[in-house]
Amino acid sequence: MQTQEVLIKPNVKVFMKADAEMLDEVIVVAYGTAKKESLTGSISVVDSKKIEKRITTSVTGALEGSAPGVQVNNTYGEPGKAPSIRIRGFGTLVSGASDPLFIVDGVPFDGNIAELNSNDIESMSILKDAASAALYGNRAANGVVLITTKSGRGSDKPSITLQINQGIYNRGISEYERLGADQWMEASWKAMKNYAMTGSLGLGESDAAAYATKNIITGYARRNIYDAADDALFDANGNLIANKLSGYDDLDWAKDIERNGYRQEYNLSASSSGDKLSVYSSVGYLNEKGYVIASGYERFSGRVNSTYTPNKWIKAGLNLSGSTTKRDYNDNATGEYYANPFYITRYMAPVYPLFMHNADGSYALDELGNKQYDVTSSYLSNRNIAYELRNNKEESRRNVLGGQAFVTVNLPYDFSVTVKGDLNNSTSNNTKYDNPKIGDGATNNGRLTSYAYQYTNYTMQQLINWKHSYKNMHNVDVMLGHENYSWERKYTSGMNTGMAVDGNLTMGNFLTNSFFNGSDDEYKTESYLARARYNYDERYFAEASFRRDGSSRFHPDNRWGNFFSVGASWNIKREAFMQDIDWIDHLKFRASYGEVGNDAGVNYYGYMALYTIDKNGGEAALLKKSLSAPDIKWETTQTLDFALEGRLFDRLNFQIGYFDKRSKDLLFEVRLPLSAGSYPWVDTDNGAPMNLTQYKNIGTVSNRGGEIALDADAINTRDWKWNIGLD
Repeated sequence: MQTQEVLIKPNVKVFMKADAEMLDEVIVVAYGTAKKESLTGSISVVDSKKIEKRITTSVTGALEGSAPGVQVNNTYGEPGKAPSIRIRGFGTLVSGASDPLFIVDGVPFDGNIAELNSNDIESMSILKDAASAALYGNRAANGVVLITTKSGRGSDKPSITLQINQGIYNRGISEYERLGADQWMEASWKAMKNYAMTGSLGLGESDAAAYATKNIITGYARRNIYDAADDALFDANGNLIANKLSGYDDLDWAKDIERNGYRQEYNLSASSSGDKLSVYSSVGYLNEKGYVIASGYERFSGRVNSTYTPNKWIKAGLNLSGSTTKRDYNDNATGEYYANPFYITRYMAPVYPLFMHNADGSYALDELGNKQYDVTSSYLSNRNIAYELRNNKEESRRNVLGGQAFVTVNLPYDFSVTVKGDLNNSTSNNTKYDNPKIGDGATNNGRLTSYAYQYTNYTMQQLINWKHSYKNMHNVDVMLGHENYSWERKYTSGMNTGMAVDGNLTMGNFLTNSFFNGSDDEYKTESYLARARYNYDERYFAEASFRRDGSSRFHPDNRWGNFFSVGASWNIKREAFMQDIDWIDHLKFRASYGEVGNDAGVNYYGYMALYTIDKNGGEAALLKKSLSAPDIKWETTQTLDFALEGRLFDRLNFQIGYFDKRSKDLLFEVRLPLSAGSYPWVDTDNGAPMNLTQYKNIGTVSNRGGEIALDADAINTRDWKWNIGLD
């Protein structure tokens, strides 16, 4: 803000004015903070004001349309499902290994991002290039999203905020317009006639028309919902001459399984800040019913962030957070599956009713007078998505508890030491029930599958910082650090069949065991990092960083990878020759190059020869499932980045940039042919046949392109502000 002088009066009213030459906004970067003006890499920031404007279950939904080069895909809007995020394209060959690294309050986050309460988030920084993300070298190849939670602010007296959100929503993009029953029948008649004329039958036009009329029901549609016989529905020209029976008003399958979604959210937070102690605390409740039946998400969350500064030498903090969630979902809502409601309803012929009908078209009711879903017709393959959504169940329950403690000691000669520890424990219990009437559970009188996960991970950091300024012209900032990360998972799963008592969805109510298995996994990394930053007179900025990572996924001989970045920026507006150009408020050019790594392309034991454990004749049997791969190494992503950014006429902000992102030594699981000695085996989790595999570094991927971000203050008065943005 600009410095102003005002006269001293009993009542003084001051209107603050922005100063484009004092761009001192501080944003969160890797292992610290920096002035926005000093950045040499590509970083986009979404602050709490922008987050508050988005009513979203997952805080990352606020990134949608907020930053160039960032793609956010919310799939079909399933409640509680975190959106997938791609930063500057795909950089790996392996599905699931293209997600960015999430950092929450300085440490890696491995849970469901939807479990974070958006109301607790202060800001998000998206590190898009290698220069800005290199200090997270081992997992930063797909970009980094830094999430900072709120801290105490204000005065000693706590400020209390209650936020209530209520809303109704539905499908964002409507289904395609489709033929009605009569139109579909006439189009099908023409298709059958053409087939009879041009296909193997080779009939004349009149004979082909008669053939179509006679066979349209028995040979194709297989359902007659009209008031005439199967072979008397059309005239000689293919015009439908029968009328639809009045009882068939249940032909719209999408209408039956979709509804208006309803979302309610309540957040209560308190914040205070004094000379020595600042505290932020919150509790929240979210309940969301999806616009597809049998989908929903419920979340209870709580957080306490505290910072204690007893004197100028010591600053310490303790953060605690927890959440419990329940999610109802449909894991098969993709692909060409009977359980995919979107696929089934889109391609369902408009002459197939949802419910059973009598010969006169009226509903065939059960003994209680209720409609009965049609689960017996052969043209539906004895399936009915509307019935299955209401009678099957997929549920996930998660409980998460996390804690973080840190202490910073300020030493003489501008040195400081920070030690931070973060511990997170979570449990996830997933249940899948298939009803005994139709579908996957019909052959064994219903089945119940249970999956139990327990996760424990911790991060330890030790950082040394030195920051010094010489004559307010030469500014130096150096950081050295060490970090180790540990992740462990315990997993068990089992399936029982043969339900004894209807409605009791516990494993003990299913009498026959189909399988029971489990595993323990662990993953560890060790890292050493360094960064040096320099600026001269807030005009010329330079930055270099280095990180050396070791991953337990690689053989000890190839475990360590080195990653680095260099960058520079030039604040052109600070130059003397720019001072008289009033319509340019800010102008900066930056360039950077860096290399970061990725080890997510292999499993936790990628370099080892692995065996699957089975039994043969009651005895233990080991089947080799993968060959050892001691030579595999890190994927490496190299990024070159240029950009020009500024502000014109005290109204228009712009950023124009170019990037070239290339990933090499891509990790891929190569399936070996049976002729190479491969032995086929079956995955016990999904029943998929598998061949012997071996991990290798093969292939490269290149992403290059330009980024443009524009926003203008169309109206900027004391009472009304209107900003228009485009990227």
